[in-house]
Amino acid sequence: VINQQRMPKELLQNSLRPILVNLAHTKNLSMPLLQGLARLLELLSNWFNVTLGGKLLEHLKKWLEPEKLAQTQKSWKAGEEPKIAAAIIELFHLLPQAASRFLDELVTLTIDLEGALPPGQVFSEINSPYRLPLTKFLNRYATLAVDYFLSRLSEPKYFRRFMYIIRSDAGQPLREELAKSPQKILASAFAEFLPKSEAAVTAGSSTPPAALLGDEGSSIPPPDSSDLSSAAPAAASAAASDAYFQGLALVKTLVKLVPGWLQTNRIVFDTLVLLWKSPARISRLRNEQELNLVQVKESKWLVKCFLNYLRHDKSEVNVLFDILSIFLFHSRIDYTFLKEFYIIEVAEGYPPNMKRPLLLHFLNLFQSKQLAHDHLVVVMQMLILPMLVHAFRNGQSWEVVDPAIIKTIVDKLLDPPEEVSAEYDEPLRIELLQLATLLLKYLQNDLVHHRKELIKFGWNHLKREDSASKQWAFVNVCHFLEAYQAPEKIILQ
Repeated sequence: VINQQRMPKELLQNSLRPILVNLAHTKNLSMPLLQGLARLLELLSNWFNVTLGGKLLEHLKKWLEPEKLAQTQKSWKAGEEPKIAAAIIELFHLLPQAASRFLDELVTLTIDLEGALPPGQVFSEINSPYRLPLTKFLNRYATLAVDYFLSRLSEPKYFRRFMYIIRSDAGQPLREELAKSPQKILASAFAEFLPKSEAAVTAGSSTPPAALLGDEGSSIPPPDSSDLSSAAPAAASAAASDAYFQGLALVKTLVKLVPGWLQTNRIVFDTLVLLWKSPARISRLRNEQELNLVQVKESKWLVKCFLNYLRHDKSEVNVLFDILSIFLFHSRIDYTFLKEFYIIEVAEGYPPNMKRPLLLHFLNLFQSKQLAHDHLVVVMQMLILPMLVHAFRNGQSWEVVDPAIIKTIVDKLLDPPEEVSAEYDEPLRIELLQLATLLLKYLQNDLVHHRKELIKFGWNHLKREDSASKQWAFVNVCHFLEAYQAPEKIILQ
């Protein structure tokens, strides 16, 4: 009868009146009453007035004073207070559609209720009984909830709850809604990296139309800006900084939890690249000792996002070279995982047809001087030399290199004009000597036409006094003499 909505309205109202009378006073609340009301709301939500939510909020506010609540007359057993409050919050997602108007107050009150939980008990702020009921409410109004939390990215107490919920199994609907909103995330966290027109449009669309809120609904208010208007610029800057780092943590979490999300949202990837190249990030990296733990993780989070993308799209070359710059700085963060990625997944794991573009890109970067010498050194150490060693040892030589590539290496890297080679610093000379030695070791029969340039390269480094590269030059020349016949006089010399 209830399902078919055929019960006379007057009879139904008379039947519900005892329940509503019991709800009038906090002392009458009990688990059976609240569970029964929840069942009724599931079946007859439209019969209830949305103002019921306001009464429930009044009850919840009494839980902010646990000592006073414990002394009042009540229908529940001692110690059940958190369960009763959780059961009250559980009702909100069952209220009529217009209950979306309670989102701001319910979220704020839930945060305060968690803070009021007594320490050392079964339930605490960490093990909160209120998160799951709140999650159900947020899931119902997912679009509104996403806008609400993104507008408060700079406020840690909101951000922590939001992160907890989207990481939880129960928070999947909210997580999916967030994943559909990459532009909103970027506008909330990284507005300065977006084109101004795009950032303005996205920010302006973050408040949903009133139609989403039901007939009696109203839009959720943005964070109180009265303080910001009178705050010092430093405070506004700190808020923007918090939004940046917490937004980055949010993106990193989505990348981890939603497979393929970064690949299907190229605008997010491109924005992360801008973050990586920003002078502000590099400045923070140079002054890491001044950063807190969250800020220290900035570069690591970016690297993790990039690796996720690279594992799905091996044709992305630029970022593979860009992120190697992390090894130019001393850091508290252990980047062993990144070294292993280059050795195991790239040098050994990339197929030969993917290694050739990497080598060609490196040669282009070297000749165009787009990278500093210290960056080139890291690229050779972590990527190019391990990649060539694996290719040469596994019969992939001519799938990765060809005569034209060898000629470029010899003419442009090993035997360039004097004014070019004079600029090489010692670490770069050492890596180039290792590259030349590698070619002599594995491709000696194909380097016959380049013998003159190769011995000149090694010999010039042998003659350098007090240089670290001299030791590598001995190894290089020994490989040359082993590969090609030379007069005894030259060998003795």
